[in-house]
Amino acid sequence: AHANAMARRLAEQSPFAVRHAVEAHGVFVEMVEPTLKRLHASGWFASRFLDGSVRFMCAWATTAEAVDSLCETLRAIR
Repeated sequence: AHANAMARRLAEQSPFAVRHAVEAHGVFVEMVEPTLKRLHASGWFASRFLDGSVRFMCAWATTAEAVDSLCETLRAIR
């Protein structure tokens, strides 16, 4: 339940279009390759999913502070 709540928090704050409904602990967003490279260079990791979206996964240990920090970075690299 906590991981799902953190995924919803991420989807709500993301400056990128969410490609799929958030029904569990994953968030899939539209992101071009240069932006994904900037994300990786900033120290965060997300992977390209099968449909071309970028996948973020939350877990039981994901904190609200980590989600907020990631969203700050996403806004900065956009």
